[in-house]
Amino acid sequence: MAKSTPAPARSAQGGPTATPQDAFIVETYTDKGTGEEKKKYHQVGTVFAHRTGEGQTLVVTPGLSVSGEIVIFPRKPREAGESSGH
Repeated sequence: MAKSTPAPARSAQGGPTATPQDAFIVETYTDKGTGEEKKKYHQVGTVFAHRTGEGQTLVVTPGLSVSGEIVIFPRKPREAGESSGH
């Protein structure tokens, strides 16, 4: 059975009402060189607004097992070949 990705929400005029956002889990670690606590963001999916304007849908990347806190950020423009992350 094929999975489908929900289409972004549309306004009454047919244009999108919101830009998709990226969803990340956050890994906290201690930098070995400085001893500082740092965070690394791993993208796990994309968030789309519902067509009705109420609520959102989180589409998790296939094959991932995700648990813990998920943070949502506005999508940033990416250059060719650049991986996502914050």
